[in-house]
Amino acid sequence: DGEPLLSSLPKDDGGTLEGALPDGWLESTDPSSGKTFYYNQITGESVWERPIIVKMEDVVAVENEPSPSSIMDSSAAVA
Repeated sequence: DGEPLLSSLPKDDGGTLEGALPDGWLESTDPSSGKTFYYNQITGESVWERPIIVKMEDVVAVENEPSPSSIMDSSAAVA
């Protein structure tokens, strides 16, 4: 599949928090295929998969978790 057509982009109405897209992204339907696509009005990028909003606290939590290899290394030292 090629890039979706951008001829019928919706206006950004602000949406709601539930199902919100990251800033600058719009959801639309490709008229030739009927498939939903997402368009970034800032960068001009269009994608088929819904972009997600990553919360900074989620990123920090993941960064603070030990990696599987560090868990294995510390458990091997105890044995």
